[in-house]
Amino acid sequence: MAAATNSHIDALVGAAMPRIVEVTGDLEFTTFQTGCRIPREMAKLPETERESFRYEARLALLRRLEAMWPGRRLRGVGHDVKVTLLPDAPRGVAIFVEPLFVAGRYRKLARGLSQTVFHCRTCRARRRECVACAGSGRFVAEAVEDFVKPPIAAAVRARHASFHGSGREDVDVRMLGSGRPFVVSVQWARRRSIDADAVAREVARLSAGRVTVSDLHLVSRDEARRITAEHGEKTYRALVRTTGALPADAAERLAALVGADIRQRTPERVERRRADLVRVRRVLALEVVETSGSEAVVTLSTQAGTYVKELVSGDEGRTEPSFAAALGQPCECAELDVVSAGEAAPCAPGAAGGESAPGSTL
Repeated sequence: MAAATNSHIDALVGAAMPRIVEVTGDLEFTTFQTGCRIPREMAKLPETERESFRYEARLALLRRLEAMWPGRRLRGVGHDVKVTLLPDAPRGVAIFVEPLFVAGRYRKLARGLSQTVFHCRTCRARRRECVACAGSGRFVAEAVEDFVKPPIAAAVRARHASFHGSGREDVDVRMLGSGRPFVVSVQWARRRSIDADAVAREVARLSAGRVTVSDLHLVSRDEARRITAEHGEKTYRALVRTTGALPADAAERLAALVGADIRQRTPERVERRRADLVRVRRVLALEVVETSGSEAVVTLSTQAGTYVKELVSGDEGRTEPSFAAALGQPCECAELDVVSAGEAAPCAPGAAGGESAPGSTL
């Protein structure tokens, strides 16, 4: 019985090897794990016999793989590739390549770009005779994702990739400073290393210099989750425009907002993707850099999730207090830039004047 079982296992492993060689022949990886499913014909056998079969089959597979891959090692957790024997499947084996996570920071140096692809909600990207998107399938023609994701996917020879930002800025807002953290998760990457400089050059070329990336490196799944979940403080540069001349004490009035509880009801412009509720946020620092007639350049640091445009305008009373309420006249945020995302605020709290902020399984 033991000899027959060993013969059966050798046959299973031997039948799986051509597929393993085919799939992993040009795959770059250093660690692997093995597995084995119990054949249906053994389903009614005692558990000890089933587990004995699984153990012997994995051991036989391991010996064949170690002989074929002398420079690679078995790893239980955090492996690159898992090879599982499937006795009842036509090909006898499944090979799973763990996703690869590439982190970095992007700078968006031009307005008019969304962060991710913004599909038309009217035609749901079907495009046919859609007036809302003029047949493009998108509300916004181009996205940061369009320029960042393809070079990374190509560099690691991936089948599929997904872009994830640590928060996002509006289409008409630039992302300056050292950039916003992001992660691109790639599936079935045939390379598990990346030429960061080459990718950065390709991103700049594809975007004609409108998007740049830096600090590209590989991270673990847990680190990828942390990067995309922790949005942190933001620092902005806002061009504030009022309907009349700014009061002489505009800087002092706006500085009074630092530390105050800002109650913000979800703006109508984002209700389609956010629940309608009231959130309390705080302005952590604010500096009036320059004033001229009815315009002021303001740098401000806020807690994550603050709607800065509405903080300026008041959003018809949906945000209280606001720049408009403090200045006693209607205001609009004529231009907005993010100058720091998840870093120390470059402006001093409650100060007027001073220096400006630096601008798959097979």
